[in-house]
Amino acid sequence: RWGAFPFLETELSIDPETVPGGLAGGKSSQPLPFLRRKLTKHLCFVGDKLRFSLSIHSHLPRPIAVNGVRLYLVTLDQYERVYRRNGIVAEDDAFRVLTVETPIDIHPGANEFSFSWQPMTFDTYVLATVEIQWKEASFFYDSALLRKPMIGLDIQPSEPTQTIELNPLFLIPGHVQNV
Repeated sequence: RWGAFPFLETELSIDPETVPGGLAGGKSSQPLPFLRRKLTKHLCFVGDKLRFSLSIHSHLPRPIAVNGVRLYLVTLDQYERVYRRNGIVAEDDAFRVLTVETPIDIHPGANEFSFSWQPMTFDTYVLATVEIQWKEASFFYDSALLRKPMIGLDIQPSEPTQTIELNPLFLIPGHVQNV
């Protein structure tokens, strides 16, 4: 496990078209005292289709073929536990690991990749760590160590779109009834 590779710079963002109300609506800030940083939370709902952008700026002279690019989403509670323990987010700590389809070539200059996710549970999540797997090495870009603000998702329950009506209003155990 290696830290950030100095020849590759990363920047995470959330696609404003996938957030209800865009980036201006439903955004709040929450201090994280255990990191002395702020978390910018975007309000989203269960079932929303979210897309995250990852910009990788390569300072290498030639393109490289990487084995994988992964994004670790961690619940805020788990993220705090990890940082109070040792500060290293591992795959086991992640609620969900999002991946980019392979093969992946990173060319000199700016490279754009995207991750998609549709949350099915409500909680507060942190876009915690980007992992770039290159040959036998894995480089980890922890959002707590990057200069840009940390991105979080405040996933709320969505409004129900369907209901179930039971007729008759009660069932008698042991009897066959038409519902």
